[in-house]
Amino acid sequence: MTETIHLKKRLQAVADTLDNCKGVIDIGTDHAFLPIYLIQQELVSFAIACDVVEGPLANALTSVKAYGVEELIAIRLGSGFDPLLENDPIDCATICGMGGELIVTILNEGLKKHQLQGITQLVLQPNVGDEGVRRWLMANNYVITDETIVEERSHFYPIIKAKRSGEMYDYSSFDCFIGPVLKGKAKEPSVIAKWKHDLKHYEKILDQIPISDKAASQRESFKLRIRWLKEVIQNNEY
Repeated sequence: MTETIHLKKRLQAVADTLDNCKGVIDIGTDHAFLPIYLIQQELVSFAIACDVVEGPLANALTSVKAYGVEELIAIRLGSGFDPLLENDPIDCATICGMGGELIVTILNEGLKKHQLQGITQLVLQPNVGDEGVRRWLMANNYVITDETIVEERSHFYPIIKAKRSGEMYDYSSFDCFIGPVLKGKAKEPSVIAKWKHDLKHYEKILDQIPISDKAASQRESFKLRIRWLKEVIQNNEY
């Protein structure tokens, strides 16, 4: 009997966030643990595990064979959505474990090449730069339907689920920074813990920015975000 894969906390949260998917493309798949889990749990019927580097793909192929799901998971080399073929039964995409700027670059390339047309659901897990990811989603007519924060090994990982919409959702700058769904989950320990962590981080950076006319705009940007963080923390602490 084939062994059942067990995911670590971060990837498990990503898997739990997906819903009603027929097939998934996992971009930057590394060992393909997420697609293997989704196939084993019958959450999708087909998956593409892709990476831009051959080394991780070799690891993915080894994993897929070890768990006996090689007929249901395609291992493909390529950048972003490039491995996605026109007739692939894929309606969901996961992009996890990379910076927000890189995620936005991948999404922009996919949009430019018309590779997102069949993708109705995105689950994105930026290690940093989640504000920029939310801004991209807003600008490209995606509605953020769920968000969560996972704390693993003293790191805080935001997970953002978005679905394509027929209209633009006009999120405020506050919402893009804090998270339009996260602000309603403020009582969850991991959410407020991340905000406290971010507050210390932003205050430390602000202290390092010189007080000068040249840096005035940058200082004001950090001051605004510090004020937002203090506001949500003070309003939601027990």
